[in-house]
Parts: sequence; C-alpha cells; structure tokens
Amino acid sequence: MSREREFDPEEALEKAMQLFWRKGYVDTSMDDIVGATGVSRYGLYSIFGSKRELFLAAMDHYQEHVAESSFGCVEAADASIGEIESYFENLAKGSREKLGCLMCNAATEVAPKDEEVKRKVELAMSRIASGFYKALCNAGEKREIDPDLDMEKACDFLTCTVLGVSVMARSGAARSMIENAIAMALDSIVQKQST
Repeated sequence: MSREREFDPEEALEKAMQLFWRKGYVDTSMDDIVGATGVSRYGLYSIFGSKRELFLAAMDHYQEHVAESSFGCVEAADASIGEIESYFENLAKGSREKLGCLMCNAATEVAPKDEEVKRKVELAMSRIASGFYKALCNAGEKREIDPDLDMEKACDFLTCTVLGVSVMARSGAARSMIENAIAMALDSIVQKQST
C-alpha cells in the first residue's frame, strides 16, 4: 500500500516559486526550499525531481498565475492603450518590492547557461510582444496611436522596456527613474491630440 502524499504540490510549487523569485536560482539552496515549503527533500524530489526541474516548474507556474494576472489585461480581445498604460502603471507600483520579473531574472541569471530555461524565457518575451502587438492593433483602429507607427519596432521597444524596468526594479533603482522610463515609452506610441 502506497503512502498518501502529505503535502499539496501546488502549494509547495507556489512557495518555491516565491523563493526563486526573491533570491534567484543560484542563491536558492534545497535547504532553503525545504524550509520555505515545509516539505522534505524526498517529498520534493519525488514530485519535482531536481532543483533545476523544480525551477522549470516554477517558471511555468509563474507564467500561468503571476504573468496571467498582471499581463492578462493587455492580452484581452479588446485591449488597447488604456490596458497597456494600466499594465505599466502596475509594473511601476510593483517595482517597490524589488523582485523584478521571475522570467526576466532568469533571462540574465540562468538562460545563458541553460537551453531549456532560455526557451521558456523566449516564449515569455514572445508572449509579451504578441500581447502588445494585438493591443496596439486595436489602438490603431481607435486612432489612439500614430498611424505611421512601426508596430514591430514599437512592440520590441515596449517589451525591452518591460525587461529594463524589471532589471532596474531588482537593482533597487529609484521609482522616479522607472516611472520616467515608462512615461517616455508610452509617449513614444500614443497619438498626440492637437489642441
């Protein structure tokens, strides 16, 4: 008769994700994860495998829950400039926690040495660019953006702004600096109304 599992894998994954997000992959030890989750090494290994596999699962969990919650407004079918502005406003507010974005953190810390992590980061960045593209197309139809705007360049610019804001937030940059960068990014795409 097999032993019944004594912990909730989803809850353990959430706690591990929070830990990786706060400390980074390299600085998070299995002892840290055991302490944060309250699950033994054996229990963690039996469900998730190695620390690396747990990190990969944490990245997926982040995309399904945190990114969906924060970026979902931009991905809505009728999203436009208002949703892009709202997303960046929340990004600026979140910068106070100095966590950045788990995917962006992984992009600089782990992706250069791990192909699977790199693929997950690329998918996350592609998702952001795609979300911006659809929202900008809607904005174009509503004449909220410059009709001559190069959409591909604008999407790449906004995506890079997300990455830059994440890195700056992680490093503890002044909120005013982050807000100024976001304001410049948005000013570059929004249609100026003639007075």
